[in-house]
Amino acid sequence: MNRDRKAEVAQDEHREIDLLLPWYVNGSLGGPERDRVRLHVQECHLCQQELSLVSLIQTEIASERQGEPEPAPGGLEQVLTKIKSQQ
Repeated sequence: MNRDRKAEVAQDEHREIDLLLPWYVNGSLGGPERDRVRLHVQECHLCQQELSLVSLIQTEIASERQGEPEPAPGGLEQVLTKIKSQQ
């Protein structure tokens, strides 16, 4: 394989890993893909930075959701009953 082709393959691999990072962070990748991402990130400084960013974003989203109240049990049924009674 010539040098240009090797560089193209490496770039394709990098793009694929970049697309998998959110799923890697949230733990939804299967074994082979998870291992592939883990191994790539160990060697790629750019992906290490992107992994840090994606992890930070996930943490921020999770902390925002923790402040959201849960819907009341039976709340939807109560609203629908009230709407029907007003018709």
